[in-house]
Amino acid sequence: MRLSHPRHQRVEELCQVAAICNDDARRRHDSIADRRCPERRRLSELRIGAPADLQHIYGPNAWRGSLKTSDKPTAARLAHAKLAEMHTEFERRRAELKPRTIPANAKLAEAIAEHLYRSILSDDDLNRAAGHPLAHIPLDPEDLGLTELSADLWERQEQVATAMHDYAEALASLVAMGDYGMTEDYAAMAAKEMGIPRVDWSVERVLLANVGRAMVQAYRDAAKRAQGDVIPTPPEPAKSTIAALATEAPGNTSGSGQTLRDVIPEWKARTRAKPNAIQRTEKALTLFEQAVGVLPLTALDKRVGARFLAFLMDSKVRGFGDSTAANHAAAVNALVNVAVKVDMMPKNPFDLAFEIKDAESRDAWTTEELALIFGAKEFTVPALAPVVRLVDPAAPAMVLRCLLFTGARVGELAQLATKDVQVRDGIAVMDLHRKNGTLKTDASDRYIPVAAGLETAGFLAFAEMRREAGERWLFPSLNRGGAVTPGDQFGKWFARFRETHGLPAGPLNGSHRFRHLMRSTLAGMGVGVETADALTGHAAIGSTGRTVYTAVPMSAVKAAVDRLTWPVSVPPWTAS
Repeated sequence: MRLSHPRHQRVEELCQVAAICNDDARRRHDSIADRRCPERRRLSELRIGAPADLQHIYGPNAWRGSLKTSDKPTAARLAHAKLAEMHTEFERRRAELKPRTIPANAKLAEAIAEHLYRSILSDDDLNRAAGHPLAHIPLDPEDLGLTELSADLWERQEQVATAMHDYAEALASLVAMGDYGMTEDYAAMAAKEMGIPRVDWSVERVLLANVGRAMVQAYRDAAKRAQGDVIPTPPEPAKSTIAALATEAPGNTSGSGQTLRDVIPEWKARTRAKPNAIQRTEKALTLFEQAVGVLPLTALDKRVGARFLAFLMDSKVRGFGDSTAANHAAAVNALVNVAVKVDMMPKNPFDLAFEIKDAESRDAWTTEELALIFGAKEFTVPALAPVVRLVDPAAPAMVLRCLLFTGARVGELAQLATKDVQVRDGIAVMDLHRKNGTLKTDASDRYIPVAAGLETAGFLAFAEMRREAGERWLFPSLNRGGAVTPGDQFGKWFARFRETHGLPAGPLNGSHRFRHLMRSTLAGMGVGVETADALTGHAAIGSTGRTVYTAVPMSAVKAAVDRLTWPVSVPPWTAS
């Protein structure tokens, strides 16, 4: 079809000129034509979404690019060809990922138990050599019940030693009760490290008991090492011994063209990474590539590590503190360690440890700061709220009220749906569970009772108004979809709010300070740690009895939050 509009005719003329020019001129003129004719650009662009079961490899888009033609029939032919090519690749990937299993037997169980014991102690050796007690163990700190680590190296090591001991005892209780679910997960990771297919324990499930006991003993011994006990790490067995355990070996994972991004699927599988951990690692890898470029694994050496470390330590470039820089370094280092363990690299050449000198901590809000927050005009005259595009000022103002009376994370509150405000056993609650949204940890799954003060502040009336209006979300203007999460939408609003009202700026002065305020206030009221953990969604730390069996009644949490009083007046919400 010929184009008759004068501007389109000009595009055709440019394309004719481009046809007789060299390749660089052709690309330049094509770019001009694309800008002047969006239809042409859209015709040449193609995006192929990744299937849900392969998005952990590709991300949301398996392929995106230009077909380099403005001719519709040609574009259709090329698009179909590319789609067929990608579907062939999808099938190949699925075949590679299809789990292969071998039946369990006593010899195999013994080898896996020995591998797990050796692997856990070997990781502990690496921890001590690196001066970082959590860099190499296959656990999230919060899996150990550690939400905050001391800045002092000795205190931090003691924290980790105690937590690992408690973790070992909790595992021992599970094994003693015949609950082998976690043991089987560890056995699957061990099989992958050993280079053998996944083991089918369905017939010989009793063999998992020995594997579980070895795992428990390894964590007990790792904790004893912190007390000065000399416990050697067993030597690696011969590779031929491991190969004889399986009837078939998986494909070789080495390859000179692979990069750290190719390690991410392996890292996810080994660590059972949570969404927030995946996001942190992706961010760290992006910074790594920004600092040194996209390099194959074969090119990673001490000089590359030094360049990345220099980048992280340059405060003018990075825009964040030493603690954040150390977290990014640890995330990249963890990827390299996984690459070594799956034979994608022979060893880890990096030394990314450095001293943290500018660590800061959050404090609870002061009385004066609370007076500035809840005395602001946004609580009485919403129309005067600082403008953050498309955010209804009544929404973040109610979120602030909720933060004050719940100590919840802002992401948990901002994503609440109207159905999440419920009545259970006669108590009005907020339903915070993974089935309803994204939560940080397993301990975050909980119900939060609506405090008497929050009810007085109009929360239940606000929720009823949203429900009667047929709204899905409690705060629709914060839940607009896209890349910006509801919590981040609130964060943008609160940053402008603090700037407008003379409150401290910076990431350490955000909504998380309400959690510190809640914990310190509850402690001052004599509220037990178990009750405070149940309210704020912190993982319990301590004995098996506390971490496994203790459940705080909702009535006890409700009684605690109903006693909350604040030194400032909280303006109630009204429909007007």
